[in-house]
Amino acid sequence: MSGIDSTLAEPVLGLPPLAQWQILSHAAAADHWPAGEVIGTYHLPEVSSQAISNPAAVTHVYWASGTQFSHLWSHLPASVHHACGPGKTALGDP
Repeated sequence: MSGIDSTLAEPVLGLPPLAQWQILSHAAAADHWPAGEVIGTYHLPEVSSQAISNPAAVTHVYWASGTQFSHLWSHLPASVHHACGPGKTALGDP
């Protein structure tokens, strides 16, 4: 979570330590969290080249998870503009 650590540590947020969190994520993400109880609530399906109906028409993508990025980025044109929130995807390490 290195992209967001400083934000989460802000005292004004009053967040408990990460070890006390319950994290809802996809099942494959459970092993990638540094602490806390990770609860796998869904699975991302494997994708094929047909996953995106018209890849040539895609110009911008916002990635909500590193796993989405890992599964789909290679099916998009090199010219696509990628965006995401803080975290492993932003660091190029999904």
